[in-house]
Amino acid sequence: MSLVSWEFALFVVGALAVYFLLPRQLQNAWLLIVSYGFYITLGWSFAVTLAVVTLANFWIAQQIEARRGTRNLWLRAGIVANLALLLVFKAFDIVSPGLSLAFNAIGFVPADPLKLLLPIGLSFAILQCVSYLVDVSRGQVAASRSLIDFALYLAYFPKLTSGPIERARTFLPQLAGPRQLDNAKLERAAALIVIGLVRKAVIADALISVISDGFVHHPLLAEENALSLAVQLALYGLYLFNDFAGYSSLVRGISLLFGIDLSPNFQTPYFARSFAEFWNQWHMSLTGWLRDYIFLPVSRALIRRNPNPRWLPNILVPPLVTMIASGLWHSANLNMLVWGVLHGLFLAAERLIAVFRPGLPVDKRPGWWQALSTLIVVTLALLAWLPFSGSLTMVEAYVRAMLDWSRPVDYLPWPILWVAVPALALDWLQFRAKDELVFLRWPLPARAGALALAAILIVMTLMQGQIKVFVYQAF
Repeated sequence: MSLVSWEFALFVVGALAVYFLLPRQLQNAWLLIVSYGFYITLGWSFAVTLAVVTLANFWIAQQIEARRGTRNLWLRAGIVANLALLLVFKAFDIVSPGLSLAFNAIGFVPADPLKLLLPIGLSFAILQCVSYLVDVSRGQVAASRSLIDFALYLAYFPKLTSGPIERARTFLPQLAGPRQLDNAKLERAAALIVIGLVRKAVIADALISVISDGFVHHPLLAEENALSLAVQLALYGLYLFNDFAGYSSLVRGISLLFGIDLSPNFQTPYFARSFAEFWNQWHMSLTGWLRDYIFLPVSRALIRRNPNPRWLPNILVPPLVTMIASGLWHSANLNMLVWGVLHGLFLAAERLIAVFRPGLPVDKRPGWWQALSTLIVVTLALLAWLPFSGSLTMVEAYVRAMLDWSRPVDYLPWPILWVAVPALALDWLQFRAKDELVFLRWPLPARAGALALAAILIVMTLMQGQIKVFVYQAF
């Protein structure tokens, strides 16, 4: 069931209708039933895997809290078990072609049987499990005594397939406390849903429909000119942002209808003036997880070894290790490793400059310097999307073609500017106001006009029935 479909809209309406008819003590159980029902529509085996992961982590957390003498042993066992499960599924795409050949050789008809067990959203659930176990061991959150609440923490359907990556210490208290849908929450929810649908259905899908042939399939690069390829790379970066930001906005709005706040995940990253700022604004829930559970522990371990802030390992190792882990979390293959290394090097270079050539804070620099910094950050981030988007063979072919200016510029995807320009205008409005819901502060006629236009565009797009799967469901 696609999140951008009439079927899903009816599903949410039905879930809400029952939810607000139930007494408070039954609402979590109903949400859990609804969440697993939604997950089963994606694959019954997914639900079985998630249930096993839930039971195991619920029990391990109890052991960590109850057995203080051996809590570190239980914590390590829990982390290893979770990461091992994730590694098995992530590595499957690498070995599946060989397994398919072996199965075919012995006459086994299903060429890829194990792929049926790969749960959508497992990567997000595992990170939540790891953070939960670590926080229980640190005493930052008590081990949940309610299996229903903990199961809902992992299975809650708005965030199930692609996050945000919620922390138990902020999500579980919401499940335990009273929840109300007042006018302010309803207004925020509606605004987030509309923004999410516009970003996904109107902007992201239009962008990818124009650039897919020339961008994803590198054998067609011979037919493209260098300027067209550069434009398509920029459009691809804009597509990725609007697709994932659209998902995040949509599910946060849906969740608010149930009275539950989900964490913000994006904040105009393409206006960032440094890579540190970029990652504080891109996939913020993942960035926060990586910071708290990889970057800071690695940094502390190195500082204990040598407290000198100019010791190169203290500067270079934490960002490299963190971003390599991020790349492998996305997918256990070479191109994602390269993507992680690139971003690790970008961050490490910034840290190196900040230590040996300190200067004014970014927001105190001249305007031209900030604009130039944004241009550099965005350009390098766009180039790094190449290994993110496909194989290294494709990356090599794309870069070679983009550097070859001998071919005449006989085509550019100018029509897509009707989509790209409004998308950038939307980002600019949010950036200038430092508020994703700046539209709620507009005068009533402006709000009504914007809502009417958005509604028309969304309905027209949905009626075409060509909504694509959210890109992060692949992770």
